[in-house]
Amino acid sequence: MSRSGLIRKRGPAERFSDRRHRFDITVSYAGKDVVRYGDDCTSVNCRDDGKLGMFSRTAVTALLAASIVMLAAGSAWAVCTPASPVNNAAVTCTGATADQNGIDGYGSATDTGNVITVEAGASVTATGGRGLVFDTGSVANHGSIVSPNNDGIRGGNSLPLTNYGSITGLQGVVTDRPGAATIVNYGLIDGIVRGVRTLGADNLVINHGTIRLSGAGFAAVTTVGTFINYGEVDGGPGGGSNSGAFGARGLTNYGVIRGQESGASTQLNSSVIIANFGTITAVGNAIRSPGNVLNAGTVMGNHAGLLVDGHSALPQRTENSGTISGGTYGIEAVTFSNLAINLALANSGAISGGNTGIRIQGNLTATNSGTIAGGSYGIQHVPFGVFVNPHLNITNSGTISGSVAAIEFLGGGNTLTLAPGSIINGLVQATAGGNTFQLGGSGAGTFDISTLGDTAQYRRFATFNKVESSVWTLTGVASYGGDVNVNGGTLLVNGSLASASTMFVNAGATLGGSGTLPSTILGGGATLAAGNSVGTLTVQGDLAFDAAATYLVEVDSTGSDRTNVVGSATLGGATVTASFTGSSIANRYTILRAANGLIGLRHADGQRAVRLHIQPQL
Repeated sequence: MSRSGLIRKRGPAERFSDRRHRFDITVSYAGKDVVRYGDDCTSVNCRDDGKLGMFSRTAVTALLAASIVMLAAGSAWAVCTPASPVNNAAVTCTGATADQNGIDGYGSATDTGNVITVEAGASVTATGGRGLVFDTGSVANHGSIVSPNNDGIRGGNSLPLTNYGSITGLQGVVTDRPGAATIVNYGLIDGIVRGVRTLGADNLVINHGTIRLSGAGFAAVTTVGTFINYGEVDGGPGGGSNSGAFGARGLTNYGVIRGQESGASTQLNSSVIIANFGTITAVGNAIRSPGNVLNAGTVMGNHAGLLVDGHSALPQRTENSGTISGGTYGIEAVTFSNLAINLALANSGAISGGNTGIRIQGNLTATNSGTIAGGSYGIQHVPFGVFVNPHLNITNSGTISGSVAAIEFLGGGNTLTLAPGSIINGLVQATAGGNTFQLGGSGAGTFDISTLGDTAQYRRFATFNKVESSVWTLTGVASYGGDVNVNGGTLLVNGSLASASTMFVNAGATLGGSGTLPSTILGGGATLAAGNSVGTLTVQGDLAFDAAATYLVEVDSTGSDRTNVVGSATLGGATVTASFTGSSIANRYTILRAANGLIGLRHADGQRAVRLHIQPQL
């Protein structure tokens, strides 16, 4: 609006000049004169207010107000300054701005380097275009930015954005080129199709507020970079492929992420990590990932808690100390390509599924010290044609449960290792033989050997190993018919393993107990320690010692350890080491007796016993 003229005081009221002086008032919009008032009354309907040749302030004010109303009906006043296009400027938006740049709220695609501040209480609205648009620049929003039919904010190569207010749009915030963008949200970002979308690998999106979908779109957050959430992410009402958040370079959650198809996901052909310390839920799969997942929080999906999507041949690792649960599967590891799954799992938390705790195609190495449970299967190994002889290697010191089977192996070549504390509720079965059963870990445990056999709880195992440093005690009577290898720690047989083929005790390992063994061979560096304290061990077959083996004997006043061999005993020059307890001892003990004779003892012809002679010394 422009005005020119002469004003002077006449009495108590100010009046404009009379016709002896020039006076003009012009109201302009978009470069054109809309209304003009002045000495030339041909442009308006001049009306005298009772004072000939004069306009009162009241009359002029009324005319100006009417003109302003006319302009407001066409468009709001521009309140983002300076006007766009502009570069390298400090832009401030106050009041209510609507369509300041055509159909865009403010800015142009050629604006570069501007620092834009939308003040508290201010609003920038685009009825058809974008709320804010620029090529490069930064935004601090304390008010509201609205574009119901387009992007709330669209930046080009870079977009440092801090939001304390609200941003709504068809897409809330978009960067459409692979520049560096850091988006930090403390307020609300709401999109119908996407809440936040960034295309740069170096992008970082951090949420302390709320990012959500309000329609059937794609994802609340989609970034080719990294996403960190401390607030709330809501994938919307469904009806589309709505996801909570996607971070191609990594995703870390300390807050809440909800989705429809998936809660959180990442690049499928990569080794990117999803780390959750909060809560992730979905109607479908709570997390969809190649398998690199760290969970110390809660993951819950109506289909699966974690879907390991086999689009990558890279080894993947999942660590769970929290809760992973699914309506059907706790973890489902299946291939959607021709690439094999190679998943390592360390679980100290809880994994559960309505049907199956863990369902996997491919290879799994699992260490469980927590709980794995399914309505039908705890762990189920299922076939897929591209995999050549996949294997499961499971170590359990926790609990695995399933009503049909706690563990179901596919084919042979699988290994189950029980560590002290292990509880298996249900069958362990396989579609083929040739599997390995092991007792391992550290500490001490007890195992009922009658549960190992083709018609027992642990089925279709061809090999039984004792491994690692633990001390395991066997009870019960075995029906198992394969070999037994004692490779580490101590195996105390207080039940019967007579049904086994042969027992091999190898370097560094100790065999003891007061039960019954099959034919037994002690290699170099192995130790036989009959009894649990002073006691008798029976070999239902032959016994053989390597020259570097040790026979450890405990002696007290009532007797000594002894090994009774039903077959023959080959001594091989092994070392006998005696330990003494009690206040008095005898001077002669029988420590080994072989029904079919001794082999390798000097002057042993016809002898069937080895006696320990103790010579008193002063």
